Amino acid sequence: MTLSLNGQDLDVDAIEQLTQQLDGVPTREWLELWINVEDGPSLCMLKGGRAAFLMFLRFPGDDGFVSGGDAGAEGTAQFRLGNGQVDEYPRAWCIDVDLCCKAVAQFFVNGGERPDLIAWRRDDGDTSVDASRAA
Repeated sequence: MTLSLNGQDLDVDAIEQLTQQLDGVPTREWLELWINVEDGPSLCMLKGGRAAFLMFLRFPGDDGFVSGGDAGAEGTAQFRLGNGQVDEYPRAWCIDVDLCCKAVAQFFVNGGERPDLIAWRRDDGDTSVDASRAA
């Protein structure tokens, strides 16, 4: 699998290598992490301050799923991408940073399957939480 951390591509062939990269995530103020199966699923983690969320894409161009945080959370959180661009996303997508890291590890160990540690929402405007596995 390919891992990109703030725009820097890293080779990750073993869970120990991934864990080493994930260990530093909680101390980073800003983070854009992508982990990809070639021509297959991708998982993105964005972290801005104490806010973090995940986006799961089943294939390139997919609308995908986002992490289902507190649906009652209001407002947005800011996230800086690897290229310096700052985007805002709903706080309702945000989940615990440690849980994000565990989901990234589960994605890796399970060969790109959507992590089942968290609830997911479709990223198509539907606000319902989809806790089922991706097809």
